[in-house]
Amino acid sequence: MTGQAPNRNGLWAWIVGPGATRADTGLTIAAMVLAVPLAASAIIAAGPVGWHWWQWLFVLLLASDLGGGMIANALPATKRWYHRDRAQEPRMLAFAALHLHLPVLALIVPGAMPLGAALLGYIWLLGGVTALLAVPHRQRLAVALAFTALGTVLLGRLVPIDSALGWMPLALYLKILAGHLIGPDTA
Repeated sequence: MTGQAPNRNGLWAWIVGPGATRADTGLTIAAMVLAVPLAASAIIAAGPVGWHWWQWLFVLLLASDLGGGMIANALPATKRWYHRDRAQEPRMLAFAALHLHLPVLALIVPGAMPLGAALLGYIWLLGGVTALLAVPHRQRLAVALAFTALGTVLLGRLVPIDSALGWMPLALYLKILAGHLIGPDTA
């Protein structure tokens, strides 16, 4: 059966889970690839940004990470892998803490992502993770969606959603809060 043979080895299996099927891999890679022109078109639609090539490259690589991560973190194989035992939960905060996307964006493209907004967005992410780890599993998805929506509205006041990078906080919150933190038995 095509699309069903799991990938059990290598870096990809470590990222998306050793049970990821060809279909899971295809969805994840498609999201990674499609995120690049979608992000580029959102940035262009926001108006001239005057970025150097390396700033474009950095932002588009982050967009690919966020696009692929949102999809991968919603797949059963990834959820089973990262939630294979309850001992993984303390690592969830560390995983989220490594996602310095917003503060780094503020340093790389300061005109598009103010540092104060980026730090607030990062603190909101870590607060959301902390809150999710404190609530019962059966309520995590609801809390994750609430933190995602509220964080998007909050940051939207500082970095308008139709600005060059206004979509990044929403994508990050969907990837981590509504994706990575939600286990296979939660939804």
